[in-house]
Amino acid sequence: MTLRALTSLSFLLAVTACGGSDSGGAGAGGAAAGAGTSGAATQAETEHGARAELGSLEAFGRTFTVVQYGDVAAGEEAAFELEFGSGKERITTARGWIGDKSGKGSLKSLWELEGERNMHGHVEVPAPLQGGAALWIDLEVDGKTETVSVPFR
Repeated sequence: MTLRALTSLSFLLAVTACGGSDSGGAGAGGAAAGAGTSGAATQAETEHGARAELGSLEAFGRTFTVVQYGDVAAGEEAAFELEFGSGKERITTARGWIGDKSGKGSLKSLWELEGERNMHGHVEVPAPLQGGAALWIDLEVDGKTETVSVPFR
């Protein structure tokens, strides 16, 4: 299989695993996930596991929070979200991977828009998982790319 075919397959599996793109503007993965104040589990928590905020990052002058759902295990798929303060601030193109900055031995996955403020992505975790691996994210605006990273849990 080509890299393009694998990337497309990963995207289709991610959409299917998260119930498609029918979450609308303020679905469980949209406003509720960003609010973080509800006692009820969000759709992402129900489907992927416990929510863990990994920290705030900045790209293109926009600040966002990176959230991990469930565990990150070698050879498995891990779920993450980017939560922006508003729909105006949200970056609309993001690709993520687990590993090192070069991405060697990792598969980049295209993340999908979810709700008004979030992006949701599923990342294939390499096996074996190298020490010092992190979650890396390429964010694109107007044809320019900024790369950020954060340690996962």
